[in-house]
Amino acid sequence: TRLNLNNNMENSHKSDQELLDVPEDPMQQTPLHGKWTFSFTNSKGSNFKNYGEHIDQIGTFQTVEHFWRIYDHIIKPHDMGNHMDIQLFKYGIKPTWEDQANKEGGKLVFVINKKGFISKYWEDMVLAVIGEQFDVGSEICGIVLSLRHQEDRIAVWNRNSNNQEAINRIADTMGKLLKLPNYIVDKMLD
Repeated sequence: TRLNLNNNMENSHKSDQELLDVPEDPMQQTPLHGKWTFSFTNSKGSNFKNYGEHIDQIGTFQTVEHFWRIYDHIIKPHDMGNHMDIQLFKYGIKPTWEDQANKEGGKLVFVINKKGFISKYWEDMVLAVIGEQFDVGSEICGIVLSLRHQEDRIAVWNRNSNNQEAINRIADTMGKLLKLPNYIVDKMLD
């Protein structure tokens, strides 16, 4: 199944599906620095033997216009159920630790209590990642939003877990973007 899209894409107006299927034209549209893929995983009640087999791709984009075509049709996190993961990774990188780009990497995780801010935090992080606001070159592989019963988590996956300078910059940028107090940013680095 595809991600739960607004308007239940399977039953929505054909024009919504046609809008998502409009091909990108980087020569006529605003190109991003890279190509990205949204995917999701519904893990409720599942006992995965191979997590990678349960990742469903939503869409790939490399222009601002195509990003918004896809993003505007994804149900916002605060309206989704628990046990969902939404992933945004560079094109060609799977959101699994077994992927070659992630094998030597790590992640910075920000935990959010169920207070209703998750959609705003997620959108801020998505825009920062595709907009190259972290200023760490190709160090960021992707981000994952994990929706759970008690709390939600946003994780930034990086390519090299030994690159302390990049990790510090990622944590600092997350803190500024999400307006986090310093003690929370410091805790992410522990």
